[in-house]
Amino acid sequence: MIIQKQKPLEEILDALRGQSKVFIAGCADCATACKVGGEEEVAEMKKKLEAAGKTVTGTCVFDTACERGAVRDGIKQHQAAFEAAECVLGLHCGTGVQTIGDT
Repeated sequence: MIIQKQKPLEEILDALRGQSKVFIAGCADCATACKVGGEEEVAEMKKKLEAAGKTVTGTCVFDTACERGAVRDGIKQHQAAFEAAECVLGLHCGTGVQTIGDT
């Protein structure tokens, strides 16, 4: 059983210090089930980051963030927004982070 918990906003903003353009990536599988990175949570995080002065270049909720093919397809669909970002905020598990980083 996988359990995920979103970090506090203050910790996320601290990690994003010095980065103004952010792409937010979620997952329609485990992160959605745990209510930390599905469509609703990605939309809410977008609002919070914009309120904190960040520019969100785009968002994507991958079908399964830990599956290379799904990540590759999702990035292709959002290529310009992905490339415009200085960093990616992943609202999914660590395996999803690794998969996105390797893609």
